[in-house]
Amino acid sequence: HAGNTLAFAPNLAAGLTNPAEHHGDSQRTLKMNPSLAVKSLILFGISVLFLVLLTLFESLLIDMSGPAERILSVVLLILPGIAGVVFGVQSLRRSEQKTGMAIAGIILNVLFGMFHVFLLTFAG
Repeated sequence: HAGNTLAFAPNLAAGLTNPAEHHGDSQRTLKMNPSLAVKSLILFGISVLFLVLLTLFESLLIDMSGPAERILSVVLLILPGIAGVVFGVQSLRRSEQKTGMAIAGIILNVLFGMFHVFLLTFAG
């Protein structure tokens, strides 16, 4: 029975945990690290997604108090926009190659965030 186990797991029997080590292949792991400009646009997309979700599930929020709704709106709609603006500005300061994306991220996040700030300020 032990012989079958070693036959099915030759890498474990040889003391190797990575199949690439067994065959002598040198595999590189590809790490996706999006630029700050891309992160800025992703945060804008997340803000829009939260707006859509809040609109769809608005009937579930009827029982919430006014201050709780404001806090939820700030956390889900305004804070991602602030973070998106910060990422966009950092992208420009680091002189990343995607300056158009950084500027777009800054403009979209500022407009979206300011709209909701004014909405919460004046409409409550």
